[in-house]
Amino acid sequence: MATKRKDQPVKLPRGNVEERGGSWSLRIRLGGERKRIPLGSGMSEAKAREKADAWLERMAREGYGVEAPPAPREGVTVREHYEAWISGALLREHGPVNGLREKASADVYGWRAAKYIYPAIGDKLVHEVTEQDIDRVMARVPRERREKTHLQLYSLLRRGFDLAVMPARLRKDNPVTRYHRPPKGTAKLFAYLLPSEVLALLACVEIPIGRRVLYALAVYTGLRKSSLMALKWKDVDITHAMLAALITKNGVPQLFEIPAGLVNVLRAWRARCGDPADDERVVQDVECVETREAEQLREDLHAAGVTRAVLFSKEKNVAQVRFHDLRATFITWAKRAGKTEGWISDRTGHLDRAQLDRYTRAARTLADLRIEPFPDITGAIPELAPVPADEPGGPLTKAGGTPEGGPTGRTHGHLAAAIGGLRSPKRPGKCSTSHPHTPPTGPSERSFEPRRLHRRRPPRRRGGARSLDAVQPVHG
Repeated sequence: MATKRKDQPVKLPRGNVEERGGSWSLRIRLGGERKRIPLGSGMSEAKAREKADAWLERMAREGYGVEAPPAPREGVTVREHYEAWISGALLREHGPVNGLREKASADVYGWRAAKYIYPAIGDKLVHEVTEQDIDRVMARVPRERREKTHLQLYSLLRRGFDLAVMPARLRKDNPVTRYHRPPKGTAKLFAYLLPSEVLALLACVEIPIGRRVLYALAVYTGLRKSSLMALKWKDVDITHAMLAALITKNGVPQLFEIPAGLVNVLRAWRARCGDPADDERVVQDVECVETREAEQLREDLHAAGVTRAVLFSKEKNVAQVRFHDLRATFITWAKRAGKTEGWISDRTGHLDRAQLDRYTRAARTLADLRIEPFPDITGAIPELAPVPADEPGGPLTKAGGTPEGGPTGRTHGHLAAAIGGLRSPKRPGKCSTSHPHTPPTGPSERSFEPRRLHRRRPPRRRGGARSLDAVQPVHG
């Protein structure tokens, strides 16, 4: 006889009545096994069936019988919950509860969840996840990966299950505890670029021009990659030299002034792109695989002849230069230029002073080396350089931009002075044949700051001495 299971739902078992040697029996399947229940002898088939039905009713009444198929699970899986959060469906359903807002980096969150979370617990119901399950997810990150990768996964898990408590109400507690938080690793040296290295990068014609425009925007605005890629032409006010970043990581929109050199680059870039509509994106034709910007930047620096060892070091306490370090370059330069924390945070969106203090030591290094930041990049990208007034092709516009005919391939004389003479006899870059510019290090860095372009001198007045004000710099 099958084991009695009163805690599970059962259904009335079915059986057949058989006669063997004058004796009747009930054949039935219980618990996956065939059973035979004797009914007696010397009776008719109708009487045997009557006794069999009585047996079946008794077994059903007492909880014996064939177990009913398991009911389908009710609930939301981890994958469904995270996809609802990342896609914004959770925000649309519940509103801005518990800090819910649109995710500017939703694609990165989705990629990280698909790589680490879904393979381990993606099909598990949210209310069934335990602390041991979180252990398995955290263990999926290789130990050799940098500490920030472990911390980013911890934050994704913690925030996701915090939203599962409220507003999703899928469970009552958070299985991601403070004990799962990765320990702080050893302090690392983070890199930033020198002004001459940025000029070399922008001048290298081996690098696609769209990618060089992205580099210029990153260094001279300090915006994150997600904000830069979301920029549209309607966000750029060339007339008033202002830029609006409406898609930001913390959800706070930003509006700030941009330097004249960057204005000139963007003006020429828009003309080169055929004067696209306001809703078109500023950054295009980057020719780089998404999530591979760090490797691409290092390759581009090598192509430009930049060989400073610390940028490419693989030591454990040194971080190789990444695309995000272009933002670090902006902050370091801004601190070297004496900009206030408010001026910097207006552009970077930093809300914590401690984050900005990380760049103070690097700024002091630039000061010790007498390096002046933020060189003029009006002619730094050769394809976007305006035509000088003394060359055929049109006069230089008042704002330093290009004539109506669009940009030409000519460069300013000050760009040649900025990057000329930087040839590296040991390891020239791909661009060293036409633009030799392996940047040096040390106090001579300041000599590579671009010089201003001067207008032609007016004729000397007869009988009078030449005025010192006769040579007028072009401001742009």
